[in-house]
Amino acid sequence: MLTQINRVKLDNFFKREANFFDNYKTKFTQNLAKFLDKNSICEDSNLTYSEIAENFYEALFNHKKEFYSRHLCWIRKNPSISMQFFTYLIYELIENFIQNKKTKN
Repeated sequence: MLTQINRVKLDNFFKREANFFDNYKTKFTQNLAKFLDKNSICEDSNLTYSEIAENFYEALFNHKKEFYSRHLCWIRKNPSISMQFFTYLIYELIENFIQNKKTKN
């Protein structure tokens, strides 16, 4: 799965839409950091919740960064609730992307 994510990120789409992903990073990472804090996930990490969220976002959407299993620590700690929240984050990102495209056109 990680290899496939890294391969998909090399698609020109991520390069063409880099501005959107850069601009959306703050909203995504704030929501993820709040979720991690609320659910006390990855407390044993040496990173803050904001750092975990930022690293995850960069690994997932930045075509210049590799995605590794360490970026998934928060999902492994509580898979069912974390995957539900991750789905929510992705749906919200897609909605914002579509709205951004409509606004540009």
